[in-house]
Amino acid sequence: MTRSSRPQVTRERRAAIRFQLPRGHACRVVVPPAPQTYEGGIYGISLAGGLDLLLGEPLPVGAWLVIQLLDGASSFGDAIAAQVRHATPRTDGRWVIGCAAAHELTLREEEVLLSALSPAES
Repeated sequence: MTRSSRPQVTRERRAAIRFQLPRGHACRVVVPPAPQTYEGGIYGISLAGGLDLLLGEPLPVGAWLVIQLLDGASSFGDAIAAQVRHATPRTDGRWVIGCAAAHELTLREEEVLLSALSPAES
C-alpha cells in the first residue's frame, strides 16, 4: 500500500458523547431582549452541553437564548440558557441551530431530553 492510498483517518473533535433524538423533544426558544419566541425541537444533545435545535428560521451566531423544555404534562418546565454556535440550512427549509449550554446539563435536564430516545407511548 502506498502512502497516498492509505485510508484517511479523522478524529472526532467533540469531547463528549452525542445523542441523536429521532423523534425530537419539543421546546420553546426565547431570544431576548424583545423577546422573540420560536417553537421547535431538540434533535441532538451532548452531555457536555451541546444542543442541536430544529427551527423554521436561523438565529444569529453568538445570540443568547433560553430553551424551555416541554415536560410530560404538555407544559414548559425546565429552561436552559445557551449561546448559538452555528445556523445551518436544511434542504427542507428548516434550520439546524447548534448551541452550547451556559452550564453542564443537570441530571434532570439529561433525563428529560433522553426520554425522547424511548419508544413512543400508546
